Amino acid sequence: MAPKGHFVVYANAGKELKRFVLPISYLKTPLLQLLLEKAADEYGFTAHDGIVLPCDASIFQKLKKTLCNTQDRVKHAMARHAQEEH
Repeated sequence: MAPKGHFVVYANAGKELKRFVLPISYLKTPLLQLLLEKAADEYGFTAHDGIVLPCDASIFQKLKKTLCNTQDRVKHAMARHAQEEH
């Protein structure tokens, strides 16, 4: 189970699946939306399986860092914009 405001996805790590806990805000990103579409096409979604992304865990770890960095930049830009308005 994921903490409040988060969701879980899995990616292939050899013969196992690696679990990633992501903030719900990541669902708005085009990159994750694309991966989720590909996951639905490749694996489908069932309640008991969880969401398995069609990529290697090591690659997704790098993508996760990109998502985090992008989200941080957006937050900082919005904060600057809010300060400039006052």
